[in-house]
Amino acid sequence: MELYSIKDTVSGTFSFPMALKNNNVAIRYFRSFLSKTDFSPSDYQLFKVGVMNEESGEIFTEGCPLFVEGGVNEA
Repeated sequence: MELYSIKDTVSGTFSFPMALKNNNVAIRYFRSFLSKTDFSPSDYQLFKVGVMNEESGEIFTEGCPLFVEGGVNEA
């Protein structure tokens, strides 16, 4: 299972991690989040922040956070 977080670029903070299957599922979640927010989509970025071993419960963060996708304003 992969761990993702949405960064608010205005506040400079990351959300609590979310456990999602892969980048494609995380991007779908992120885009859904952006479609529902009252704030500018460009204020947010999606990052992979780790990987969790589902059998041992260990969390690995080597090489993270990794930028996955940024929100954009639609004209």
